[in-house]
Amino acid sequence: MEQYKEISSSDSGDELLASFHERRRQRKYSFSSMFFIGTLAGSFCFNMILLFLLWRATEHSYSGPSARRLAEEFNGLVPKVPLKTVVFNQDPNFVPYDRNMTYLEKDRLVSTNWKQAFMPHGRGFITVDHPENYILTTPLTTPNGSTVNMFGIAAFHQVHCLKLIFRAYLAYSHGHGHVLPEGLTGEHVYHCFDYLRQSLMCAGDTALEGADPASNGTTGTHGLGVTHVCKDWDALMEMAVDMAEPLDELINKLEPV
Repeated sequence: MEQYKEISSSDSGDELLASFHERRRQRKYSFSSMFFIGTLAGSFCFNMILLFLLWRATEHSYSGPSARRLAEEFNGLVPKVPLKTVVFNQDPNFVPYDRNMTYLEKDRLVSTNWKQAFMPHGRGFITVDHPENYILTTPLTTPNGSTVNMFGIAAFHQVHCLKLIFRAYLAYSHGHGHVLPEGLTGEHVYHCFDYLRQSLMCAGDTALEGADPASNGTTGTHGLGVTHVCKDWDALMEMAVDMAEPLDELINKLEPV
């Protein structure tokens, strides 16, 4: 018959103590695991928040002035204009190459064709809400002396200046320098020369020009037949018209300086 051994009180105490330590160790491991998992989760959330903030900061920086493309409005107030390739060639629709044309015929061609092709309805003037919130100069003043937060798009001012210089040249080259077309003054022409100088330097076109097609490989170049990366002028005209609509009647009285 199997003998039963009486368990002493000390043995019972040892077992209880061991059981207690085991449960304590399990709780410790459980707590450590939970702490580890919690730390990982917290670290993950922190990193996700940090990445989100960095993404927002990067997105903001790319939409700010530092990310503007060449010859775009600094504050981002004018929509981006798509680019297109354009091959430069002579165009008699805008430059009267025909030497048999009279001065009046040439002046009329330049005045009419340039206005239709290069000056949109609204003359390139737009309004800006709260201009004080942007890096802008003082708004233009209307003919009646009021200010409606109006600004002009530079491209149309540049074309206006080039047309003005061209008309002044036509007048002088045909002996009509003493009777310049309306709006043409020496001071105005000087302003346009300097303004266009800065505009050309700003654009800094880096297209490579070789010998002209009909030059037999001479060293000089007129830049004809060369492909340039340009803004889509038709798209720019359409955009200017859309943005000028609120000033419809007032804007027709205005013209770039």
